[in-house]
Amino acid sequence: MSWRLKEHLSPETYDRLIDIAVPLSCPQGAVLISEGDDNRTLFILESGSLKVSQRTGSVERQLGTIEAGDVIGEIAFVDQRPRSATVTVHKEAQLLKLVHSEVMQTLVNDPRALAELIQALAVRITQRFRNQITEENIQSELSRVSSPSPTAPVGTAQTGETYLEDLVQEALSHPAVSHPYLTDLADGNVPDLDWALRDFAVQYPGYCAHFPRYLTMVISKLESPGHRMTLMQNLIEESGTLDKEEIAVLVEHGIEPDWVQGIPHPKLFERFQNALGARNTDDPGNDALEVVCWRESFYHLLANGSPAEAVGAIGLGTENIVNRIYTSLVRSIERLGTLDRQQYVFFELHCEVDDDHHEALLNIALDFTNDAQDRIDLRKGMLKALGLRAMFWDWMHERARQQGSRHE
Repeated sequence: MSWRLKEHLSPETYDRLIDIAVPLSCPQGAVLISEGDDNRTLFILESGSLKVSQRTGSVERQLGTIEAGDVIGEIAFVDQRPRSATVTVHKEAQLLKLVHSEVMQTLVNDPRALAELIQALAVRITQRFRNQITEENIQSELSRVSSPSPTAPVGTAQTGETYLEDLVQEALSHPAVSHPYLTDLADGNVPDLDWALRDFAVQYPGYCAHFPRYLTMVISKLESPGHRMTLMQNLIEESGTLDKEEIAVLVEHGIEPDWVQGIPHPKLFERFQNALGARNTDDPGNDALEVVCWRESFYHLLANGSPAEAVGAIGLGTENIVNRIYTSLVRSIERLGTLDRQQYVFFELHCEVDDDHHEALLNIALDFTNDAQDRIDLRKGMLKALGLRAMFWDWMHERARQQGSRHE
């Protein structure tokens, strides 16, 4: 039975989308989406059917068909990445076209409707990705963090606030945060700092550019409307939308609003890449295997863990440590001395604005400290996320210490 967007939205939200949708009629054989295209349009298939294919070298692989009622383009709509497949009309199709910017403008003042749409798309994304991520990947990648520390806080004897603070401090003292790779970059203690930063600029987007997809997955797992609204605000800001209070914080730290306002975060990272002259093919198929393992394992963790585990991973194990990590990278960039602040504003933006994200996620995590199993899951998700990042730093550190001679 075909998946139907209409069945996952309230009539009011669905009708608002229909009001701004553009009808399209496409004959058999027409190409609706081309692999590699850089746009975020979402389509609803009203009638007919579509074929999905993906090319590897000279070989074209058929991925499946899309039937009436389903959506097309939901991954790019949420994830801000080039199209991952080609979609061709199999039987004459009637579609509705939804432009990303128009959808956001229509629903931005109605966060409940926006969250409802994102949650529905997250369900569809999860279904499409689930078969691509295996249990073997996550188990092999996380083997070294599978056992709890003997000094770990357990049980419910502590208050929720105290337990959560212990987890925060445990995360900040984890090797993923104080890794020699980060300290060596900050201190310039690598053979070629310019090469090391360019290598970081090439490798890191293979993980961080998927952050909207990670957030969407966590949103889809949360039952509390308040929790979903909190993460929806984070998702909106990933697209470059900042409120007056956040703009004021940036101005206070000497960051010009027009450097960041209205610019999606992946584009800010591209600015950093371009300033360094880093290679950027925009082809996720070119990501190193180590990057793919990190990305797929982290997504698997969010998709298959409990809600508390997902919050522990993206909150305590990710947003909680961003400031510390990016501060080290800013020190490294300043030491290099070839970039101006606008070119590396991606990192300063996250250092200054993500404090609010951090506090919001801590408040969500606090609500999961009333149950003993949820407490365990919070810490488990945190440790898994930190362990994956530490393994990535291990790999990057080795590359940096080898001066890039084996990788150029």
